[in-house]
Amino acid sequence: MPRFPHIMAQLFDKDITIWTKDQAHDRAIARGADCEKCPLYGCKRGPVLGNIVPNSPLAIIGEAPGKHEIQEGRVFAGYSGRELDTALEIGGMQREHCTVTNTLLCQPPDGLSLTEYLLKVARNPEAASPILCCAPRLERDLQEANAKTLLAVGGYALRALAAREGLRYASGKDVKGEVVVASIKNQHGAPIPLSDGRILCSSLHPAFAIRGAREYKNVIRDDIARGARIAMRGHKIDWKEPPFILFPSRQVIEETLLKFLAHADTCRVTVDIETDGIIPQECNIRCIGFYSVINGEEIVIVVPFRWRSGAGYWYHDGEEDHIKGLCKRVMDNCHIIGHNFIGFDSLVLKYHDMWSHPRKTVRDTMIGHHDTDGNDQPHTLGFVASRFLEVPLWKKDVDHKVSSNVEKDHDLHEYCLFRGTPVLLANGKTVSIDKIVINKMDVEVMSLKHDGTLEPKRITDWHKTKTSFNQWWQIQTNRDKQDTRGLITTHDHKVYTTRGLIPAMEVIKGDIIFQCRRNNLVEARVTSSTFWSMPPATKRFDRQTRWCITVEDNHNFFTPFGLVHNCGRDVLTTGRTWTHIAERIMSCGTRQQYELDSKLAPVMRDAGDLGLVVDERRRGELSLMFNKLCLELRSKFTEITGKEFNIRSKQQLGKWLYDELGYEPTLNTAGREWEEGDAHSVSTPALIRLLDRGVDETTEAAINTLIEFNACEKTRGGFIDNLKVRYVSDLDNGENAEEVVVDGKVIHEKRPRYSLLNTTYKLHVVPSGRLASSPNVQNWSSRVRGPINPDTGKPVVVNMRSMVVAPPGHVIVGADYEQVELRIYAALAKDELLLKAFKDKDEKGDLLDPHALNAAVLFKGDDEDLMACYRRIRDMPKGKKKYIRTIAKGFVYLVTYGGEEETLFETMANQRDKITGEKVFKDLTPKKVGVWYKRWHQLHPETKTWQNRIGRVVREQGWVAEGGHFRKRFFPGGPNKKNAPPNHTIQGRAASIMNDAVIKVDQRIPHGCWSRWTGLFLQVHDQLALYVPEDRAEEAQKIIHECMYAEIDGLPIPPGDIVVSNDWAAQG
Repeated sequence: MPRFPHIMAQLFDKDITIWTKDQAHDRAIARGADCEKCPLYGCKRGPVLGNIVPNSPLAIIGEAPGKHEIQEGRVFAGYSGRELDTALEIGGMQREHCTVTNTLLCQPPDGLSLTEYLLKVARNPEAASPILCCAPRLERDLQEANAKTLLAVGGYALRALAAREGLRYASGKDVKGEVVVASIKNQHGAPIPLSDGRILCSSLHPAFAIRGAREYKNVIRDDIARGARIAMRGHKIDWKEPPFILFPSRQVIEETLLKFLAHADTCRVTVDIETDGIIPQECNIRCIGFYSVINGEEIVIVVPFRWRSGAGYWYHDGEEDHIKGLCKRVMDNCHIIGHNFIGFDSLVLKYHDMWSHPRKTVRDTMIGHHDTDGNDQPHTLGFVASRFLEVPLWKKDVDHKVSSNVEKDHDLHEYCLFRGTPVLLANGKTVSIDKIVINKMDVEVMSLKHDGTLEPKRITDWHKTKTSFNQWWQIQTNRDKQDTRGLITTHDHKVYTTRGLIPAMEVIKGDIIFQCRRNNLVEARVTSSTFWSMPPATKRFDRQTRWCITVEDNHNFFTPFGLVHNCGRDVLTTGRTWTHIAERIMSCGTRQQYELDSKLAPVMRDAGDLGLVVDERRRGELSLMFNKLCLELRSKFTEITGKEFNIRSKQQLGKWLYDELGYEPTLNTAGREWEEGDAHSVSTPALIRLLDRGVDETTEAAINTLIEFNACEKTRGGFIDNLKVRYVSDLDNGENAEEVVVDGKVIHEKRPRYSLLNTTYKLHVVPSGRLASSPNVQNWSSRVRGPINPDTGKPVVVNMRSMVVAPPGHVIVGADYEQVELRIYAALAKDELLLKAFKDKDEKGDLLDPHALNAAVLFKGDDEDLMACYRRIRDMPKGKKKYIRTIAKGFVYLVTYGGEEETLFETMANQRDKITGEKVFKDLTPKKVGVWYKRWHQLHPETKTWQNRIGRVVREQGWVAEGGHFRKRFFPGGPNKKNAPPNHTIQGRAASIMNDAVIKVDQRIPHGCWSRWTGLFLQVHDQLALYVPEDRAEEAQKIIHECMYAEIDGLPIPPGDIVVSNDWAAQG
């Protein structure tokens, strides 16, 4: 039933599903919709018209109606409507005061999402775009609403509004040029000031949270509430920037940094570095940004070191070293804040001799956000800032700082003008900006000092930047000569006005800007400020080219029309964000886990910096093996199919399988069940499903070959040939690895015997506290299928970890926890039978085998004694016992995490052996799994009791904590998966145990304590490993055992054997 039946009568006088085609669409057509051209015409799932409030303060634009909107006859009904109402109330506004409408008035058919439906329509060249058909109606809605604040709810709503406002919408990661409106996942929460003073806000759609992204529930509420607050505030954004000190002189740098040092005990200094690459051991620092608040004054200074060309900024002897020394003093003596500072910035600074305290406490906003109720959300600076601040989006966000596709502080210091714009020289003459740049004119321009006086300053660099899209802005004043075009600059570049430094697009009629007339500073009143209507004859080169110069010291200059300036926001935003994150950590009760992560982060940074030593001879052997195997499999595939085509081409494979052979696809490219009209997938899971359905013998052989090729190609490329190794002098012992040549192609040239693979360990990815790494060394398998052994006729089993070896004169000492997750479960659930397995002994005096005991629970006869079955399994032949124990391991792992009968069978039935490719559990049936499930819960009633208790805690509190460091995982919209809460409880406790051990080991055996190569270099799953000198191996074994041993409620969590080896493979 509709929530508001008295309103529904006003909106609809008939059930929408029984209207005729014309009746259903008449009112939409009357409002401008081109329904008769639309593929949805007559669909009986709309149209659902919006509620238009003339001159409303806020206009909310959604995407398309859902089933609840169709039933109730109003936009934003059901869950989405309740969330919208709640968020608006948080922002101080009621729905009835807002205009609320949708981009599309009808619901897509067949349960398709809007994206899926539009993609399907796009494949039909004769079909009109439903969104374009509805666009005239949306335009009329918005014109009647006349709202000063617009709120796009959902990606298609944002696209539609961006198109309406003439703003560029970039949905991809690699779009070149300046992004005005980013994709909804990057843009949401960040307001966009429009040219006429209106504000465009955006939010993900509430339905997004219930479609597998419940962690975004609070984000969506906050973003909608932000739009309401901006509207209630009179359409003003709560974001102002202090003056920025850009390209400062040596004297200004000294004065500013010494001011930081004078207040080192009381102020926090935010630091952000920008580099010319992403490998911290090799990249150069382009500039360092510092931000602090001293005596209530915000100070932002960006210290330059490199031009974009790579040339050094400081050219006097000793200047750069002196400035580096000052920067180092600030970072040594002040309290530091940064974003990903521990994982990236501090390592770069170390290689430039500006970071000398490896365990100094740093407040890192990336780690901090991970340790709040945003634990499952992105942790990029743009996302984190948008959660707490109304800062407009200033760049597309990335985890690392990549110079090729993200704006740097240096980029933001450039002054971007249109070709032909005159620049005022110190001698009173003007020269066009493009002429200055093309000729690299060594001249002085008029510039404004910080004290407001004018002075001549020399041009120090010249730039010409071509981008695929520029937004040009035109500002004209009462002092401009008639028929002059005024100042033409990019819309976001800042102009000096009496209101301060503001972007050109925020300059409005009546503003006062500064001009230089006859070497005097004068004020000019703005008569026009708007997007520049570029003459139609303007060449594309001129449309796309920005001309820039850099000016010494003051870093600003005059055109005859005004003073131009710009700045970066990274360091300012990070500094302002930290206060909010610190408050959120305290309110979430996660300070303990944040302090632990702050200790762990520098340890793992140094572990990644120490790196994995790679034996290039062994890598060469594996490269040769897998490159040859790939060639053999390609030839075999061609022989089976009788066709010559690119085995790597998804299009060619799909055409062969589904068009020529006529098989029906199993999965679409999104990994879901394929439906008519979907793009088909030829991924390995799709191919396996096709095999399970049944194919002819020849096709089966071809598909199996293709699956084997895909696995081989992944191993060859991802884990052998494409490793980003470095060759360092410390590993050069004079030995070499020979070149690798396959089919006449040189894969690897002759090179030193040993190389170094540096890893980046990431603490912010997994909510449980487990570590992620790049490259993903966790995926380096100890069992990979190699070529067929001609002697045995069976595939060779290859251990990829054999490439990682100890440095010369050293050994690897490491250990792995035994049965850690099973032990943690037993202790937490107080599972009596499992606790018995870990503590009791059998009649022979040996400790019970918990996996054999679990197998006995599953396989015992109805009248058979459990321990008699245990002894029967224990005494089985080795091969059969291994298989039975493998079944028990897989089943128990799934059932303790909350697996049900159906999911248990599906998961186990689809598991395949990595070597043979055959199903691991060949004789598995749903009936067997059902029997095991019932037997398990009969003999382990504690499992359900414990899982239900955790579920109740999550429903009541919205979070669950593991019991070690009480690391919390928050579920603001509820868990996306049922097993997430028990998973966190077990995995989080395992992570706490391992992280404690890592910190203890680092305290006992710090990096570099016994030699250059000494220290922790690897932490994978429940395993850690160190490099130590050969003569310290025994000592290291004792230390590792002492550090790794743990207990939970008296149940030991011991490490396994502490292994000493020359390579990682031998660690087990």
